[in-house]
Amino acid sequence: MLGSAAGQDEKLWRLAEQARLAVVSVDYRLAPEHPFPAGPDDCEAAARWLVANAAAEFGTERLLIGASRPGRT
Repeated sequence: MLGSAAGQDEKLWRLAEQARLAVVSVDYRLAPEHPFPAGPDDCEAAARWLVANAAAEFGTERLLIGASRPGRT
């Protein structure tokens, strides 16, 4: 894969503005420095944090968790 979480910032900002919602972009550890399952573990940890903290941090308990492949629109 090419790209990074930060490389999606502009697209995610537009999504947040148009949908009027909070958007969280997660960067995760990559192989080969961090072998599987480090990346999926990081994503799971972020999702669990959102479930526990979304109300306090973003004022909502409504969540949509998705994945994006860099370079796709």
